[in-house]
Amino acid sequence: MIRSVFPGGLAGEVCIPGSKSPTIRALVVGSLASGTSRIIGPLMSEDTRACVSACRAMGAAVEEAGGEWRVHGTAGKIRSPKQTVDVG
Repeated sequence: MIRSVFPGGLAGEVCIPGSKSPTIRALVVGSLASGTSRIIGPLMSEDTRACVSACRAMGAAVEEAGGEWRVHGTAGKIRSPKQTVDVG
């Protein structure tokens, strides 16, 4: 049997998932900052979701949409949570 092989090229895109540590750091820094911070391509995990809950409990607003998170910071004026914060 004779087979012919012809050179070809590959094309495409690969989306690299976010990492837990940078995602959590960005959430904390965004929560302490003034204004709005964008986290593009955050890692969605149990740990990062726990951090989102903790940031919200301390006064930051976190919106999740379209593969990014928008963190509306507290300008360093975090509030004392009324309940225990479960950080996982």
